[in-house]
Parts: sequence; structure tokens; C-alpha cells
Amino acid sequence: RKTILDLLNAEKARYAKALGKDKNDPEIVALAASRVRDTYPTYSLISKNVQRLRAVPFIATFPSFPYEVLRTTKNNLKYAWEDMQNPATRSIGIRRAIGVSTAIALPYGISMMTRALAGLDDEDEDRIRMVAPYWDKNATMWFTNNGPEGASYIPFQRFVPIQQAIAPINALLNERSEDRFQDAVTQLFAPFMGLDMT
Repeated sequence: RKTILDLLNAEKARYAKALGKDKNDPEIVALAASRVRDTYPTYSLISKNVQRLRAVPFIATFPSFPYEVLRTTKNNLKYAWEDMQNPATRSIGIRRAIGVSTAIALPYGISMMTRALAGLDDEDEDRIRMVAPYWDKNATMWFTNNGPEGASYIPFQRFVPIQQAIAPINALLNERSEDRFQDAVTQLFAPFMGLDMT
């Protein structure tokens, strides 16, 4: 298991090599430290409002985690873009963008594959979403079977955290929704204001 120090050293080595500097150069150390702090969950960076929500467990039982998922996803995309703008760090930015893209796209591919293997189509998925709990309505689903009792699924957000950041986008893109914008906003704020789903 990697520690924060391991992550920091890896980032220092990548940027030192790309920029042709020593890994202990103050600029490299600061650059690497900001990347590690901003792209890995750091619960000490949680906003004051989310900290206040943590004190009221009947509103949101653990709002820190979804907040950190959104924060780190945003920062990974921001740093990928920044690094791609500099020819010296372009390969680092591309690798970071590929990592985020894979974490977003791979669950969609698996969802489509498992849906096909279960013999389901768009209409079947719509019916499943109609009866799914509200926290799964816009989840990317891994379909596990289609038996006599009906189809079953596992929502990817249970084990791929970035999917919590993608669910509001799924809601916005859902053409079959009556009010996509409201669904997207609800999905975005549900982890912070909803009841516990466990």
C-alpha cells in the first residue's frame, strides 16, 4: 500500500524528469505536493459547509466522501489540462487524462456488455431504473442476471468512486427523464442531503 510520502516521491520524480530539474528543487517539490494534495482524498481540505453537514447525521451520514470524490475528480481534470498545455509535461497530462477517462468510460463499457449478456435492452433497463431506489436511478449498472424473478444489478458507484461524480451527468443526459436538470441537481446533492442508503 502506498503512503502519501510514496505518492509525493513518485510525483516529484515524474515532474523532475519532465522538466529537467532535480527532484528536490523547491519548484518541483511544491508542484508535486499540490498535485498529491489536490488529487487524492484529503479530509482536512473539506469545506466548512460539508464539515457542518457531518455534525448532523440524520441529514447526511458521511458527506465527506462524495465531496472528496467531486473535488479530486475536478482537480485531476484541471491538472491534466494544465500539464497538456506545457510541452515538457504533456505526457504527464495525457496519462492523467487517460486515467480519469478510463475510470469514467470503463464502467459504461462493462454496463453495456453485461446488459447484452443478460439479454436486456433499453426498455428493460428503463423498467429497472423505474423501480430502482432513488440513489441508483442514474447509476451506471453492472447487470448480474436476468432470471425468473427479474433482472438484478450492482451500481458501479459502490466500488468505482468517480461514478458518484458521473451520476449527475447521467441524469442530465437521460432523454427519458421528464425533468433532466432537476434530476441532475438532485443527484448531485443527494449524498449531502439524503438519508443513508445502507
